[in-house]
Amino acid sequence: MSYRNPSRRTVMLTKLRVAGFHDDRATFTRVYVEERISLAVAREQFAIGRQQRAAGVRCDCYECKAVV
Repeated sequence: MSYRNPSRRTVMLTKLRVAGFHDDRATFTRVYVEERISLAVAREQFAIGRQQRAAGVRCDCYECKAVV
């Protein structure tokens, strides 16, 4: 069984959601500018991240895993 690496778009959307979870606008701006995606999609992913935090979903980023 072989596993495929996630696509570049999937990784970028995940970064935007994590930025939203941590309310990190600098990372949001960097990813938005570097990846050249629509602002509507970027804002939507950021909002999803904020909603996940409000709902009590645990963050799965490397920094949060290292703290636990």
